[in-house]
Amino acid sequence: MKAILLLTAIFIVRVSAVEPLEPRTVPNAPKQTLGVALHPDLTTMLVFPEPISMIVGADLTDGTTHGLVQFDHRKGSAVLTFRPLQTAQTVFAQIISGETVYFCRLSPGAKPDSVVTIAAPVGNQAQAVPIEDVYAQKLELPQERLRQFIELARSAAVLRNSLPDEYEGSQAIDVATVKRSGVFETRIEKIRRFPKSDVLVFFGTITNKGDIPASISSNRLRLVVGESRVMIPNLASSISQTLGVGESVRFECVLAGDGQGNRLHLSIRNRFTLDISVTPNP
Repeated sequence: MKAILLLTAIFIVRVSAVEPLEPRTVPNAPKQTLGVALHPDLTTMLVFPEPISMIVGADLTDGTTHGLVQFDHRKGSAVLTFRPLQTAQTVFAQIISGETVYFCRLSPGAKPDSVVTIAAPVGNQAQAVPIEDVYAQKLELPQERLRQFIELARSAAVLRNSLPDEYEGSQAIDVATVKRSGVFETRIEKIRRFPKSDVLVFFGTITNKGDIPASISSNRLRLVVGESRVMIPNLASSISQTLGVGESVRFECVLAGDGQGNRLHLSIRNRFTLDISVTPNP
């Protein structure tokens, strides 16, 4: 009896340590990133309007491989569950429900979501204006949209057929452009261009080639076009750490136009290198 009471008390303390949000319903807005708060002590459920056919995203795992967020889904079901395996990093996911692709931002939080239901599309909606057309002139893409481009570039092989408009005219190229910046060696390995939004997405690595550990942060990344034109990325992956001797870290960054709101239509065939600035972004 005492053992039962003790276990019950432990369970209550554990549950009371997490205060999940009440179940909520969100509008059906596939062009916007859905933010979902997660906590390791709670499984969060997402309910979609139609059965789910695909779930992709870096650092997602079904439990058979290493990852930062674990998901569970039964084939043919419209229900998907998530549980984070850590409390620090945000993970992005793309989920195909019916014929629609949804973008989700899965972030650790003290008050996680319990159940998030995505409402069914409203009938007879007015024709949605593509977000690229809205920002076609001023080229001021929201940060969430820039993050979507990273996910679109990373998952092109599985998302292209479901999102043909997103990939219209898109190009990708594998490269191996290396640059030495002080103790760091940077290597751009892949570039993808989205011409309608004048966006370039870069993937690669940064390696400490020095003799002592060295600190690196994402606000020091610079893209160099050709030999001299230096541009600040509109968005770069979160890097703020000290690299040991010979240690590497992967990076991803987005350049929209010239990085300052002006369209450039840079060819993907340009020679791009990544530089590490002595000073952070202004």
